[in-house]
Amino acid sequence: MSLRTQAQNSRFHQLLSQHKIDAETKLEIVKTASDGRCESSSDLSRIEMAKAIKVLEGRSEDQLKRMRAKALNLARSLGLVSGEKPNIDFSKLNTWIAKYYHVAYFYEVTDTETLSKVITGLENWRNSLNKKA
Repeated sequence: MSLRTQAQNSRFHQLLSQHKIDAETKLEIVKTASDGRCESSSDLSRIEMAKAIKVLEGRSEDQLKRMRAKALNLARSLGLVSGEKPNIDFSKLNTWIAKYYHVAYFYEVTDTETLSKVITGLENWRNSLNKKA
């Protein structure tokens, strides 16, 4: 059995930090990935570490999906998104995102930090409109 690689270890800890995972949850992830064989990530094999990373990346995807849905709902309420599937018009939202966040298209925002800023910007815009009304 070969132990996890340094690259895997770095990715694992990056994801733990990104999701603000506490020690107890980390322990559960390690135990699950190793089928109870170990309690420390330093003892995980390459395959076990890959499982643990996959669990954490799944959390990232779920979080991104929820954040995108929130951003799209806010954008729709502000008139930046119109139409229904499959003919949704994102052009106004894309223009706004390009201007303030230097990303050409909404779906090119692939990190939670930038998406969080987009949501905050949309919420601030909505709140400023509500204050005027």
